[in-house]
Parts: sequence; C-alpha cells; structure tokens
Amino acid sequence: MSFLFQTKTDADLSMSGNNVFLDDMPLLEKNTYGQMQPREKPVLNKLLSHFYHGEVEMTARLEGNLASIAKAMNEERRAVAAILLVHMNLPRRDMVVKYNQNHAPAHAPNSTGGQFTSDHNDGVTDDDLKNPQFKGMDRTQIKKQKFILANLASLVVGAKQLNVPMENLVALSATESSWGTSPQAINDKNFFGLHSPASGESGSRPAEEDPHVHVASFKSFDDSMDSFIQDYGYLVRNISDPTLFAQKLQNSKKFGINPGGSKRPDYVPTIVSIAKDIPTVISHIRDYP
Repeated sequence: MSFLFQTKTDADLSMSGNNVFLDDMPLLEKNTYGQMQPREKPVLNKLLSHFYHGEVEMTARLEGNLASIAKAMNEERRAVAAILLVHMNLPRRDMVVKYNQNHAPAHAPNSTGGQFTSDHNDGVTDDDLKNPQFKGMDRTQIKKQKFILANLASLVVGAKQLNVPMENLVALSATESSWGTSPQAINDKNFFGLHSPASGESGSRPAEEDPHVHVASFKSFDDSMDSFIQDYGYLVRNISDPTLFAQKLQNSKKFGINPGGSKRPDYVPTIVSIAKDIPTVISHIRDYP
C-alpha cells in the first residue's frame, strides 16, 4: 500500500518502506541510532525548490509533519504515518488520492462529501456507510474515525507546539465540536469552543444558547486550533495528565461552563474518557481494500 498526492505537476508524494518520497527523492533519513528523522532543513529546501522549479522553503508546520511521520514509523504505527502523510499540505496541492497498485484509486475521506441521511445529525453519510474502510462500525465509530482522519495531522503538530500528548488535544477538540458535527464546527469551523474576540477569527455570530455570547468563526480547522494555542495555550502547556489538562481549562471559566456560569460536571470526565480512548480509535483505522 502506498499513498500519494496528485498535484498540478503530476508528482507523487509517497510512502514506501520506512521513508517518504517526493517523486524519487527521500525526505527522511536514519540518524546514528538507526531511527528515521527528517533530512536537514537546507536539504529539504533544495529538494522542494528543485521539484517546484523555484525557491520554496520548508515551513515549520511541514517539518513538524515530517517529524511526526518519522516518529510514527519508528513506533511501527504505519496507519498513523499514512494519515499524517495524506494531510501534509504541500504547495500547490490540487487533490489528494490514495493509491494501491492492485486496485483502482479511491478518494480519501471528505468530511463534507456524500449525501447526509435524513434521520441523523452525526455527519455520517450514505457513502460512509457503504465505505469498506468503515465496514462493521456503527455510526458513532464512523463519526470518530472521520474526525481523526480529517484532523489528526494538524492535532499532532498542535500538541507538539504545546508539548502535550496528542490525545489531550484530540479529546478537547472532539468534546468542544462533538467530533466535528456541532453547528459551530460545521458552520463556523470552530472546533475548540472559542468565543469572539479570538485570534485569527474571520467573523463572529451570536451563540444560539446565549445571544449575549458571540461564537468566533474561522476559515479552517487549523485556524481554529492556532487561535486556541495563541489565546489559551498557556493554560495547558506542558501538562500531560488529561485530568489536570481539562481542569485547567475549566477553571479558567472559558471552557466547560454552562450559560448561567456554573461548571459543567461532565466536562472533565468527558475529556479524560476520550483521551484514554484515542489510541483505540486510531488502532481501528484501516487501509482501503
């Protein structure tokens, strides 16, 4: 199984063995301990510039993605490495596909694609129910899988910036956005329960449950996450324990608070439960047949 990008220049970003290749150029290398790591930044810059026929610099986010892919490979978590690869945002990316030499290409999951069923509001489409990747899963499991597939790469980078376990940040976003299915997540790209004013917001609107509170709107999941890190990252930086992580957020009175100002009693337990469940959710991710 290999993964690739189809770009406007028909080049491939693929994973083979324990390396990632841009066309035939390896982006990872072994260190002195035999572990995979990104090649030196000047080398990566030259490879990208050669490919794009112009000056292109490896951004911190892309470099972080490569480091996360290398870490997943070193831990023999190839499914996670593949997801991170699929969601790397190379310049001028046109379309993402997943490629298997023995089968026809299939489009990667798209959280906005497909026809929604009429009697559910969980973001699971008829196409999802027919997708062999989700065979044997119930609607709740599919909803979680879609959220992870769409956002894991960004959340891994965000967790690294905060120096917290990836599971903590996934649990926070999943809780605040109902696994990406809340009106704020769908309509406002607000996956972290952020009120206006917020860093990087593209707009705002009155909250449905409290018109005196304005919900911040964003252009993308990444913008929402970056806003959380910039405005509230100081509350949870370097905190590994999910209970303390959630308590710090709730005690700030910015998260997990009812409209009347009281604390939601289920907020901390929910984040802790999801954080502990994330490794299981990820372990169920399957390749396309």
